Amino acid sequence: SRSWRRGSSRSPPRRRYDDHGHYDRPGMDHMQLSSDDVAFVLGRGGSTKHKIARVAQARLELHDDGRLDIAGDERARQHAKEYVSLVLAQRLGPVYIDFKSGREDLSVVDVPHDCVGYVTGRAGQVLRSLEEEWATLMFFAKDKDAEVRGSGPIERLAIFGRPRGRMGAHLKVMSAVEHKSPGFYLDADRRVKGDVLRRYADDSGFGVDCMEIQAGEMSYALGKQGSTRKKLARAAGCVLEYVGPLAFFGGTRGERQRGREYLEWLLEQRRGPVHVDVARRDDVNVIDVPSQVVGYVTGTKGASLRQIEHETGTFIFADGDRSDNTPEQRILVFGCHEEARRRAERIVRERAHRKLEEDKFMGRAGPPPNYGGGGYGGPPRRRSPSPRGRYRRSRSRSPR
Repeated sequence: SRSWRRGSSRSPPRRRYDDHGHYDRPGMDHMQLSSDDVAFVLGRGGSTKHKIARVAQARLELHDDGRLDIAGDERARQHAKEYVSLVLAQRLGPVYIDFKSGREDLSVVDVPHDCVGYVTGRAGQVLRSLEEEWATLMFFAKDKDAEVRGSGPIERLAIFGRPRGRMGAHLKVMSAVEHKSPGFYLDADRRVKGDVLRRYADDSGFGVDCMEIQAGEMSYALGKQGSTRKKLARAAGCVLEYVGPLAFFGGTRGERQRGREYLEWLLEQRRGPVHVDVARRDDVNVIDVPSQVVGYVTGTKGASLRQIEHETGTFIFADGDRSDNTPEQRILVFGCHEEARRRAERIVRERAHRKLEEDKFMGRAGPPPNYGGGGYGGPPRRRSPSPRGRYRRSRSRSPR
């Protein structure tokens, strides 16, 4: 019938397959790789393929016959194909890139020749860790348009990826090189050489700021194995790296402002109590804790708060001086994520409540319900003989 014919015309179209029997759908590109190229693009445990897909924001599928399917929007597919070609070029020798092309996904960092091994690490482990941390693709390359192609005092490190990731990796490399070769990125007045502060700025407010840290405060701002720096960066939601005596903050205006304030408050704590006006802030939870349990909540030298910070990605400290003789003291929980602050607040309140209950039970004549004694009072127990007495009796029975 007529209606049946109209209904049958709406059946889904047949899938299109190429000459090799692979499904070919819109929004997908393909590359044919040799057997040697397959192993190189795949990497150990698929790490290289995963890295390329992550940086390009595309989906990659590698088939047994060497066909690589690349899915995503047009920009992601184009980047993925370029990254695969760049990775394969490393098998044949130096990689040549047109650094003047103005690519929006590329940052270039000058590295002194004697620091290349330090930045790369054994078997490239340092670069691989930076790629994993910042979702970037990094390798040393030569300028395609250079008049003289040879080794010089400066090598050029190419960083591919999104702006935030490139910025974080860039600042990390600067930190390592300035530590190894002081004065390469900073002049005698501790000012930044080059345009790193302007390179990542855009009209939306994204960019980089910096502030100077006094020599005696750097180790405190850094923390053990960089733990304090990582804590502040995570809580503020910004990129935070130390290059020589300078602290660099990367991200949006709000993220950079939070990072700077958190670092300033941290350093102020070395000199005395810190008071913060939280009236108009949207990045803080305020907890009123009874003064008699504040020490238990914070822990010895703040160890308990440091653990909570590590678990929740927040920045926590007591507001004001503990010697104010007030019945309660404020604990401030800072962070860019509301759920993280709420989780930290719950942990702090639970610790304070537990300590108050313990102190209350210790002051009673009997044990609290369900505690079953254990040092919380109750009838006196029969005193067992001392070890010394038992030892003497056993000695008196022994043969002479």
